[in-house]
Amino acid sequence: TYDETLLTLTNSANGAALDNAVFTAGQSISLNPYILTWASASNIKESGVIAELTFDVSETAEGTSEISVEIIEMFSSRSAGSVTDALPLYEAKNGVVTFDAAGGETGGDSGEEEETNSLKLKGARLELKNDISILFFADKATLDSLGYVNPRLKAMYRNEEIIITPTDNDTEYVFKFENICPHEMNELVTAVLVAEREGVECESSSVQYSVAKYAYGVLGATDNSKLQTLLVDMLRYGSAAQIYMGYSVDNLVDSALTDEQASWGSVTLKELKSVYETISAEGNIRAQWKGASLLLDNNVEISTSFEINNAEGVYVNIYSENGYLLEEFSGEKLTVTPLDSGNVRVSFAFNGLTASQMRETVKFIVYDNENRAISDTLMYSIESYAFRLQNEDTALADLVKAMMMYGDSASAYVS
Repeated sequence: TYDETLLTLTNSANGAALDNAVFTAGQSISLNPYILTWASASNIKESGVIAELTFDVSETAEGTSEISVEIIEMFSSRSAGSVTDALPLYEAKNGVVTFDAAGGETGGDSGEEEETNSLKLKGARLELKNDISILFFADKATLDSLGYVNPRLKAMYRNEEIIITPTDNDTEYVFKFENICPHEMNELVTAVLVAEREGVECESSSVQYSVAKYAYGVLGATDNSKLQTLLVDMLRYGSAAQIYMGYSVDNLVDSALTDEQASWGSVTLKELKSVYETISAEGNIRAQWKGASLLLDNNVEISTSFEINNAEGVYVNIYSENGYLLEEFSGEKLTVTPLDSGNVRVSFAFNGLTASQMRETVKFIVYDNENRAISDTLMYSIESYAFRLQNEDTALADLVKAMMMYGDSASAYVS
């Protein structure tokens, strides 16, 4: 980005550092921020010039003007049921233009000394599963070899500081910032890696990331049609959530889509079907199902309950349509509420489905403490909830339909 009152961009060209990559200049030379993209870059190990920009200078320009640079690494990898993105392993330095009395200019970096702090985040990935999460990474071998201990992530989100402790694999410390609500796709997470070395607490430079930043960065670079559809549908889902929640409706997350990008999204919602039913079972049926619905918050949860005379020792198994055990609910995972009748109502919410599994059927069965089935089989799906609302003209119905389009495009992408 640059000051358009002082500078006019007239040309951009690829630099020598990435000359083996596929270079794409911005769609319009007048855009500010001006986005440059490189694809298929590999084995880049040296610092260097990645782009050369040519500006015309205003005749009235005086003093200095900063040219700021932000690096957004695009799509990196994907895994079953999720979509991930990697942040860059590069560092950018802002530049400054100094104007002489004749309206000319000289260039240079910002004049700041090179950072000597070796504590830094390696990258980050956006994870779309049963919720939206950002995974931040730090290189384990580097931190260990330099004597850093007790690493953790300090994340600022909506004016709240959150400390995240890592899980680790063989090569990385992984910090998971989870449960980002669909209506908060524009919200920035500012992350700082913190650790001690020789008894002194050290901090890395900060990294800012958001769902929207990921989506628009990738849309500006990828030619993968399924990924394009997924990201546009995701942004539309986020906007529908903003409208439903009444949250920042003057800055909808899909509002920056170009006409071309908007055309990449799903046009119509595929036919919806409901699998909601209870299948009768034989034996001592003591638990009676009392319906099912969805909870729409930071993730999509199937909420259901049953009534029984005594809940002691009971548990619920949740199965996929083909009989695979997805999760067991027992003890504190079940909420028990006394009823005037003398029975109790047992409720719980299941969030074990990913974005790509919204049309998949799940089965719920209640068992007693002797592992005997004591309920009919409840069949449900996220799609079943959408089926019930599909003909309504409400913000909730619009949200659910946008959610299903996003789920369908996620399913198409990961399949």
